[in-house]
Amino acid sequence: MGALGKAVRNAVISGRREITKPMRNTRSISGGQIPRSLLRLLGAVIVARMSEYIHQSHNVSVLMYHLVCPAQYRCVVFDAHVDTVLKEVCLDIAKRYAIIFLEIGTDKDHVHFLMQSIPTYSPTKIVKTIKSMTAREVLKRVPAVKKQLWGGECWSKGYFISTVGRHGNEEVIRQYVKKQGSEKTYKKLHRQDVQMELF
Repeated sequence: MGALGKAVRNAVISGRREITKPMRNTRSISGGQIPRSLLRLLGAVIVARMSEYIHQSHNVSVLMYHLVCPAQYRCVVFDAHVDTVLKEVCLDIAKRYAIIFLEIGTDKDHVHFLMQSIPTYSPTKIVKTIKSMTAREVLKRVPAVKKQLWGGECWSKGYFISTVGRHGNEEVIRQYVKKQGSEKTYKKLHRQDVQMELF
């Protein structure tokens, strides 16, 4: 683990909201550049509410996506243990990549992700990263899921992804994600709240 990873981990463990280690505007993690404003979010990756402008050296962005990933064969595999593993893996992804999970919710046979990222990450790269890392860890940590899916893959090959507008549309999608299935079956696994900054 590099110096930046240790700084992020220590900030999360100690509960500080910002990484106090002096650094330049960006650092390289997993081959990508992560801006300081995003690193500040990663220091407080546990709880936040809305998206934030991400400032990079030559752009300012607020790119949000709504991703729906169904389980393979639409099997009902998401229970409390799988939900916990899924949340842990997603928070780990947020520490390693420039992907912020604003909200994660499960509904028996599929998962909704409301997330924010940077312009250098294509939607396809984001989906591949999330699906591959969560599948590997869920199948490894919860062997019952692998057995239930006949030793196959965790996610179906298909998925739904949509951009989410910042003004007015984010809260609509958040409410939509919450109301999937019945109120008894929907579980909010994660919600991230951050304070908004203007330039």
